[in-house]
Amino acid sequence: MATHHITVSIGVAYCGENQVKNYESIIARADQAVYAAKRAGRNKVYLEQSEL
Repeated sequence: MATHHITVSIGVAYCGENQVKNYESIIARADQAVYAAKRAGRNKVYLEQSEL
């Protein structure tokens, strides 16, 4: 019987309420963070490190 494995890569982008310029910006930053998590390996979480 074949065994299947599921892995998860998560990207997190933080934005305080005074920093939200538009939703496209925060989504783009989270998207970049998830690809950084994928590059780091399986089952990783990447927290975007931007100026808060």
